[in-house]
Amino acid sequence: MLRFLKKPYDLLNYRRFKILLSYGVPFFIFIFLMFFKPFGLSDLNLSERVKVLIINFLGLTIVIFFNSYFLRRLLIKNYTIGNTILWLIWVIFLVSCTIFFINGYYFSDGKFDLSVFLWFTGIVLSTSAIPLTIIVLLHYNFVLVKRLNDAENINEIIKNKDYKEIKNEEIILEDENNHKKIILSLESLLYITAADNYIDIYYLVDDEIKHKLIRNSLTNIERSFENTKQLFRCHKSYIINLNNVINVTGNAAGYKLKLKSSDTIIPVSRKLNSRIIEIFN
Repeated sequence: MLRFLKKPYDLLNYRRFKILLSYGVPFFIFIFLMFFKPFGLSDLNLSERVKVLIINFLGLTIVIFFNSYFLRRLLIKNYTIGNTILWLIWVIFLVSCTIFFINGYYFSDGKFDLSVFLWFTGIVLSTSAIPLTIIVLLHYNFVLVKRLNDAENINEIIKNKDYKEIKNEEIILEDENNHKKIILSLESLLYITAADNYIDIYYLVDDEIKHKLIRNSLTNIERSFENTKQLFRCHKSYIINLNNVINVTGNAAGYKLKLKSSDTIIPVSRKLNSRIIEIFN
């Protein structure tokens, strides 16, 4: 079970999910409080009730936004199923705390009862933890199956690709001061990776991998070869030659690429997962 919970899973890095969490949850609670009127909201007139609802919405939005965009980066280093579940339970705990303290301050003159707080947060966590875990596991399974299928389809495309139709050409890679040049055929280039203030160029010579360092940045190289479709920046640290990709693997955290004659596995940036599928299709 522990090994399963350690499987990679990148839900918390989905931009849409972070937006939904930061604004969707406060909006849902706003609607819930408006219709069911707990905590004495039913005893307030319309203007006072709206005021309390807005305070709840703003308080929840600030708390969840801070956690999703700032605190998460500091606390979570590995995005796994287990860490995702724990993080979402933590967010639910913060939501229950925020609701309790805002409404407790407003309706109880700032007096807080510890037993009531523990009862309230306990009820919220106990009724949400299991459904939340089920939803996460279902989404993980959906994403995993989709990416495995996509990787299989891409590998079939790569397998049937006619490399004779690919036009080879000579390319020149220069350092940022144009003092040093590396001239090689596009067909021989495998990938380029960032190395501090340098880039490391990996290429084939008689099926043997060579590499050379020059002082430049991947951004400059990407800009120089923006019209060369074979070269694609799949990650902040890698530019690859798409024609030399021989295998694609996928899991719930994204895709990884294997290149011809190389043991290096190249990751695909999360934000480019859908783009890499489009390119090969």
